[in-house]
Amino acid sequence: MKKKSIRVKKNTRRKRSVPLSGGAMKVMEQQLEKFRQQFGRDPGPDDLVFFDADADMPQLIDHDKAEEALLVAMTAAGIAPELIHAIQRTGRFVTEENSHLLPKEALAEWQAAIEEYRHLQRTGKFN
Repeated sequence: MKKKSIRVKKNTRRKRSVPLSGGAMKVMEQQLEKFRQQFGRDPGPDDLVFFDADADMPQLIDHDKAEEALLVAMTAAGIAPELIHAIQRTGRFVTEENSHLLPKEALAEWQAAIEEYRHLQRTGKFN
């Protein structure tokens, strides 16, 4: 199966391809459709992927709204709850495709967050 990827800009204005999992690609496609519905056009190269849905023009969403939107999108994409917990805890989205790029400490932090979620689930302490 061919991997899907999305083009991203760096500050140097060069573009590169970043491989995305099926779930992450679904989230990106949903955001693209939301952008079209909200603003009546395709996003341009300087437009945001995650934006304030209450704004008339594409603009940055505030931090709390961004976290909530990301949680909704990850849940809708079917991302496992322990992975969502690890993403929220570490600020990373570790996949088979990108894990080799991370230092051992970052991978250990990711795995610890997953184990923390499982422990909280087993003990009934998850809120």
